[in-house]
Amino acid sequence: MKEILDYLERERQKGLRIHEETDKLLMDGMASDEQEYDWAYYEGYADGMAAAINKISESMHSVVGNVVKELPVFKGYTVDERLREFRKMDVGVIPEFIPFDSPKGQELLSAYRKQKARSSNLK
Repeated sequence: MKEILDYLERERQKGLRIHEETDKLLMDGMASDEQEYDWAYYEGYADGMAAAINKISESMHSVVGNVVKELPVFKGYTVDERLREFRKMDVGVIPEFIPFDSPKGQELLSAYRKQKARSSNLK
């Protein structure tokens, strides 16, 4: 998940940089029509990347009462017990959502709960 957030942040920074460079040309009256289009496009691009970063960051956390906590990760999947699903998101790959009540979800959930029980017994 961190890799995805890092990638989106790099893209957001790229959009901001291009937007700012074109903004200087516009202010000096030196921008072409194409550069004016780029100015508007990259402003929206940077805003879109920021929205994606926020959405993914929110999905990595769960609100319990008034406390926000990071969701656990098991075998590369984020475990969301509130939504009853496993989620895996990697750069360049379609996100994977596995409901707990699916066959693969049941298998993962069983292994997750066994590991969770073992780790709590060690404490």
